[in-house]
Amino acid sequence: MSDKQARVGRYAQAVFQIMVEKWQASLNEVHAAVARDESLASLLNDAGKDGAVKVAALEAVLPAGLPVEVANFVKVLAQEGDFSLLPQVLAT
Repeated sequence: MSDKQARVGRYAQAVFQIMVEKWQASLNEVHAAVARDESLASLLNDAGKDGAVKVAALEAVLPAGLPVEVANFVKVLAQEGDFSLLPQVLAT
């Protein structure tokens, strides 16, 4: 592998690491916001509630400036009834 190729690989790795850290920080913000609201946490974990209701409730507490990709991801978790998996996603 050439020196140039090695540098490209290191830069790509750095960009990837930065993105992972930003996602983790954003997901931690969402997790904390939900954890502060016991009724919202209960709603998101209620299998009997409609996904659209869960998404609407979650949208109300999403932190300002949250990247749209992260917002969309947590909305999918809520819509599909999988929001309770967020801590495990963060730990992986």
